[in-house]
Amino acid sequence: MIDFSNQYTDSKKSRIYFARSNNVIYFKPFLDDLSYSKETKDITISNLFTTISLTDSAKETRKIVFKVLASDTNEAKQNHKKFQKLLRMLAPDDDQSKSFVFLKFTNLLNNFKPIAATSFTFQQVRASGIKGFCSNLDYKPELDLGFFDDNGMLFAKGFTISLDLRLEEAENRKKSKEEMDIMIKNPQASDKKFYPGRMFGFEVPINKTSGK
Repeated sequence: MIDFSNQYTDSKKSRIYFARSNNVIYFKPFLDDLSYSKETKDITISNLFTTISLTDSAKETRKIVFKVLASDTNEAKQNHKKFQKLLRMLAPDDDQSKSFVFLKFTNLLNNFKPIAATSFTFQQVRASGIKGFCSNLDYKPELDLGFFDDNGMLFAKGFTISLDLRLEEAENRKKSKEEMDIMIKNPQASDKKFYPGRMFGFEVPINKTSGK
């Protein structure tokens, strides 16, 4: 049986990338779930005259659930090697500044810089992916699919990875009024990656006269 998943993944440029410490791994886009959450904390500050309620910085989390499937023994072994590498990428480091991992998945998980390509280097994933650390990871073999037997070693034909990535250092993407005025008055001279709609992988034209 011919496996067309590689051709499909390459043609759609839709691999799921993880990168850390100059290492990059990727998985095919058998996506089960993708979600977003943001948590805030209310803070109350009191002085002699009044009490003020403020909101602390938001904690953002991206959750991605995807299947890792194999068509033969060799692919199953490679998939499990990738999972082992992923575990090492997500493991905490004594130096917390180096514990972050970068995750990129097409225009759905990116740093507002969607780039389409069949493969990415570490620097490219770092530049265009989201940055955070793993707050939850689940591995679940698909028992109904069975296992490949390789000299007494069993490799799941398929397994599901569920990952929560906490973004602690989210980039401040707000543009100043002066920058927005320049973009509206002179779109040709502005940086197109900040146009409305770029985060979804397409451009929204800006009317030169109305600014809409």
